[in-house]
Amino acid sequence: MRSNFRAHYYTSLGFQGAELKSSLELMLKDNVVETKKLHKICLSCALPPEYRAIIWKLLLGVLPVYREVWEFVHQQKTAQYEDIKHAALLIYRSVLSPCLSTLIVERQRLTLFPSDTIRSLQGRPDISQAPTEHTDDSPSVPRAIPSPSSATAQLSKSEMADLLSVVYRVQTYLFDESSQTAQKQDYDAEELRRIAEVFCYVCGTQSEADAYWCYSAFLQCREQIYGHHATGIYHQINVLSRLVEKCVPDVWRHLLSLHITLDGFSYQWFRGYFTSCLPLHSLDKVWDRVMAVSHDFLACLGCAIVMHLKYKILDISNPRELKHFLGGVHLPKVNVEQLIAKATELYSGDLQELQVKTKQLSPT
Repeated sequence: MRSNFRAHYYTSLGFQGAELKSSLELMLKDNVVETKKLHKICLSCALPPEYRAIIWKLLLGVLPVYREVWEFVHQQKTAQYEDIKHAALLIYRSVLSPCLSTLIVERQRLTLFPSDTIRSLQGRPDISQAPTEHTDDSPSVPRAIPSPSSATAQLSKSEMADLLSVVYRVQTYLFDESSQTAQKQDYDAEELRRIAEVFCYVCGTQSEADAYWCYSAFLQCREQIYGHHATGIYHQINVLSRLVEKCVPDVWRHLLSLHITLDGFSYQWFRGYFTSCLPLHSLDKVWDRVMAVSHDFLACLGCAIVMHLKYKILDISNPRELKHFLGGVHLPKVNVEQLIAKATELYSGDLQELQVKTKQLSPT
C-alpha cells in the first residue's frame, strides 16, 4: 500500500513511479536543472543525504541551473573564498583555535592584502570584536603542519564552523559596503557558529568553500526578500501569531492572560533558524523545506512546536516562569519528522487559508 502511494506521488511529480534517488540523479544530469521539481521534492520528501549538498547549492543560487558551467563556477568561488579566508585569518588570528592558527602561519607566505590595509582593518571596532575563543576537549593539534590544505583537512566540523562564521563576518564588512549586512542582521558569534555547523554537517569538512557559500547565501535570504533582516523576522512572528490564534486558541488565550507576547521568545527561534531548539542532525530536514518554499515555513514549524508543548504551556501559570520556559526551549529528543509533517500540513492548509483571507480583506 505504501509503495503504491509512493509510486502515485512520484507520478504526480512527473517521475513516472521511479525511485527518488534515481529521479534526482537523472534531473541533475540534465543540461538545465528544473528547480521547480526540486522545490516540490524538498517540501514533500526527505532528501537523500548524498544529494542534499548539490540541491542546496542550486536552490540557494550558489550554482546556476546550467550544468556545463558548474565546474567553472566552483573554481571561481573556491578562489574567492580562499582570498576572503586569508583576510579573516589575519584579522582573527589571536582568537582562533591552535589548528586554525597553524593555517595562518603557512598562509603568511601568500599575503594577498597589503600590511597597511590589514592594520587599518584591525583597528576597526566592528571587525576586531572577536567571537569567544573556541575550546575543544579533543587531543591537542600539532602546531607544525606541512601545508594549508592539510591543516584544513584536520578541522572538525565544530572548528570549521568557527572558521566559516569568522570569514562571513569579515566578508560582509569588506565587500558589502552599501548595506553593512552583518550589522543589520545583529547575529551574535554563537548563532553564526551554530548556523555554520549545519552547513558543515551537510557539505562535509572536505567541501569548505561549498559550505561557506551556501552558508553566506542562506544568511542573506531574509534581507533579499524583505529588505531588512529584522523585517523578515517580525513578518514570521506575525504569521506565527495568526497560526497560533487559529490552531491552538487555548494557548493563545493563556498567553494573552499572562501578558506574554510571542516575539518575546520566538524572535530568537527565527533569528537562529531554530538552531537553539532542535538537534543539529535534524535541522537539514527542516531547512530543506525553508529553501523549497519560503521563510514562512519557519512560522509553521514554530506553531508545530507550540502545539507540541501545548500542555506544558497551559500548566504554567506564572508569567516569569513561562517566559523562562519558552525562552529556553530545547528539544534534543523530539520527533522532528512529526514536527516537519505538522508544519508542512500547516503550510499547505492553514497558512494558505489565512493568506487568502488576508487578500480578500485587503482594499483593492
